[in-house]
Amino acid sequence: MSKKLISLVLALVLVLTVGSAFAVESSPSTNPSPSTSSPSTSSPSTSPSTNPSATLMTNGTIVGVLSSLGVELPADFLATVPQPADATEEEVAAAQEILEAVNAFVVANGLPVVEYFGMDVQTAITEKLPLNVAADDLVLREFFALPLNAMAAAYDPAYGDIIVQMEFPVDFEEGDVVVPVLGILDPATDVVTWIALDAVVNADGFVEITFTEDVFAQIAADSITMLAILA
Repeated sequence: MSKKLISLVLALVLVLTVGSAFAVESSPSTNPSPSTSSPSTSSPSTSPSTNPSATLMTNGTIVGVLSSLGVELPADFLATVPQPADATEEEVAAAQEILEAVNAFVVANGLPVVEYFGMDVQTAITEKLPLNVAADDLVLREFFALPLNAMAAAYDPAYGDIIVQMEFPVDFEEGDVVVPVLGILDPATDVVTWIALDAVVNADGFVEITFTEDVFAQIAADSITMLAILA
């Protein structure tokens, strides 16, 4: 092959090589890098907080009121029996504030809800439990304002203990362990007195809560009353 022809071939190869390299550099990438403005897949989760719900559970309904002595309760007394829905805005707001305080205590300290209450109340709760159930195992199932003022004022010791039957959206079954805790807020001092109440779940799944003469005596005309259901 002549030197002239070899030179032409080499020149052609050089031109083709440079052109191919230029084409690669100037072509759009088929695998672009992620934009720096794109949301990161490692950003903090937006899942709900582990803080228990602070929504008042006001769906409980009183479905019956009985005397522990079996006496017929007069109509004027039965007319004072409240429903959670009868609570005023002030009463609901007060109960909401207490519930949020309970939730904040449980979350901040990582403790069972029973430890929110004073030692005397914890002892009273424990005494109402069967031996195979620990107070620390109880959880807050319901919490709501329940205006008992008129009922307390109309109560007569001749009625004996008053058994209030309540129905809840949560399915309770006969034999379930339930401990209601009544809160009585003094609006003048913002002090809440907590009283553990006796309760059983009957065959219909209603929670039967016992209010004694002593309990009614502690409810004043201006008290704000609320009920926590531990189970």
